Amino acid sequence: MTAAAVRRPPSATRGRYLLIMVLLLLGGALAGQLTHHLTVGLNWRDVTEACFRDAYSRWPAAEDALRRAPVINACRAGVEHRFALFAAGGALLMLAGAAFFAWLLPRVLLLRLGPRRPAPFEGWAAQLGVRRAPEVEFGPWGLREPFTVRAWGATRVVLPPGVRRLPAAHLDAVLRHETAHVAAGDVTLVWLTRGLLWALPLVMLVPPVLAGFDDGGFWLRYGLRAALLGAAAYLLARAVMRDRELEADRHAALAGSSDALIELLGAARGGRRHLLSMHPSPAERVAALREPGRLLGMPASVAAVAGALAVNIWSAGAGIGLSAFLGTPLEPYPQLVAGLFAGALLAATWGLAVWRRPPRAVTSGPGVGRRPPRAVTSGPVLGRRLPRAVTSGLGIGRRPPWAGATLGLLLGVAAGLLVNLDPRTLAGDWRIDWWAVLYVPVAVAGAAGCVLALATIRAPRWWPAGFVLGAAVFAGALWIGAGLAVQQPVAVAATDRPALVAVLWTAGFGSAWLTAAPIALLALAVFTFSRTALLGGLVVGLVAVVGRWLVPLPALDAYGEAQRDWWAAALAGFAVVVVMLVWRGASGLAAALVAAPAAALTVSAGVLLRYMTDWDEPLAAARVYLTRPLTMVAVLILAVGAAAGLLPSRPGRGPRSRPGRGPRRKDWFAWPRLRRYRLARAADETGRPGSGVIGEAGVPGPPPG
Repeated sequence: MTAAAVRRPPSATRGRYLLIMVLLLLGGALAGQLTHHLTVGLNWRDVTEACFRDAYSRWPAAEDALRRAPVINACRAGVEHRFALFAAGGALLMLAGAAFFAWLLPRVLLLRLGPRRPAPFEGWAAQLGVRRAPEVEFGPWGLREPFTVRAWGATRVVLPPGVRRLPAAHLDAVLRHETAHVAAGDVTLVWLTRGLLWALPLVMLVPPVLAGFDDGGFWLRYGLRAALLGAAAYLLARAVMRDRELEADRHAALAGSSDALIELLGAARGGRRHLLSMHPSPAERVAALREPGRLLGMPASVAAVAGALAVNIWSAGAGIGLSAFLGTPLEPYPQLVAGLFAGALLAATWGLAVWRRPPRAVTSGPGVGRRPPRAVTSGPVLGRRLPRAVTSGLGIGRRPPWAGATLGLLLGVAAGLLVNLDPRTLAGDWRIDWWAVLYVPVAVAGAAGCVLALATIRAPRWWPAGFVLGAAVFAGALWIGAGLAVQQPVAVAATDRPALVAVLWTAGFGSAWLTAAPIALLALAVFTFSRTALLGGLVVGLVAVVGRWLVPLPALDAYGEAQRDWWAAALAGFAVVVVMLVWRGASGLAAALVAAPAAALTVSAGVLLRYMTDWDEPLAAARVYLTRPLTMVAVLILAVGAAAGLLPSRPGRGPRSRPGRGPRRKDWFAWPRLRRYRLARAADETGRPGSGVIGEAGVPGPPPG
């Protein structure tokens, strides 16, 4: 009888392959831009200077700037298009080089290995969900470790001849582990990872060869950028290599080889492992098998690389796009498109890691079936009850597992801004906007906290909507962070307010995102909707309205009073955010995304209704009173949202049952999940196949026996 196929646990490795592709494109684009500057850069400089001289000779007055700009852009469009072609050519060359090495390296490995012979093993592919079984072969006697490659039109699992002396259970574990690599569908992609380590140094050698050794300034700037790319490449390759081994172990364990893998790895000689090792040690693999929760989360190094690459997709990509579309109808859109791409990259990497669910919640084992999971007896927050698969994976009730990743993302964004990949001139002017280095990382980390909060309140099937919202939130964070950096000197110089208050006032009440930010905040509130959180926000808003009316304050003019109203509404919402974050971490932020807008809108509505007869244009006043406080709340959430990953996420109080009478009326909505749990527990006690499934993850446990 053939065992049922065991589905592969969710993995975040796919998002890391996307990072590898982005790294290849950015590294190639940098090499292409530098090659442009070192070959035709003088011509580009001369043409650009001539265009400026001609335009200023025709319209020298300062008030003619708007007339000069289109003439200058049309004049230098040709050289800018050539610059963009160099960048695109370098990116394609890098990608082609990595693909070539991904094709070449497995073939070289097999040729160096020597003759192989078929191995009489089959039947494992279907059990692990592989439709087309790989060819299993024995390698030469000198081979010590099995491996899987794809070459000459077939996927091949090559085994050391010595595996025939292993016990049957151990041999099954080896075959299941290698077949799990095939089930992951990344046999070719993992060789692209190795191709990255070959192609990146070769392509990046072109600019220094052209530059020579005379320009010391070039070597300093080039060296820092090359070091950033090299470190990112190594960290990504290391993370992919290590995680795919652990995930293959986990898949094989779900198929029934857990004990055999632990015995086999426990007897293996780990050798000398060090911090830079590409593969996990046997001890690390055994620890991951015994505690699958180790596979959750996102390494701080990968989060840092994702942040650095995303911010360079946004900055360098916008620069290349502007050069490509200069003088065309698409000229206004490169920065918007680059920001959306950067947001989508972060949503696909950070978001995929956040939306994963721990495999340990779906398998039977010691302790399973003894008592209801915490998610049934105490849900995450404010009326939301989720399976333990959700709460344990998101750090609810224990040490926050996302603290390192959050700090890594923040530092990575800062590093990407400091060591940017956008050399715009032959001299390589390196201008650092220190306000951007401050504001952008904080905003991006706040957006990451919001995405983490989304995953605490919704099941994994909601991840497509979560991806769209996450991409929008990350793109908006980049936009707002950069906008704050630009507005900082103007806001401080234009008023006598304290610097922080001036910047916040400009960001919340007088910025370009007065429409986009409220729409995004309301979309997040709809996604995380909770009636209890909504009612809590309404109560806070009513208290704030009463306080705004009853607390005596010095009289101001009409505009000053309006600003007080906006601040009262925004601070009511922000108070909810701070309290819920400190109280419950990411779970609290999920509730605050509903309660904070409700509190702010309640205050605004109260003020509008009180002074309804005083407004000359009620609709215009309503628009102002509704959008500005919500914009300020959105900005303040980005400012403190990173705390969602740094603080422990605590569940709220769940349904309290009464002996013999079931849950209380207000907790009736938790009854279906409690009933499903009890049915699963009964199935587990009767030994029915598939009884290891608990919760809503839907992943079958290991087959009986």
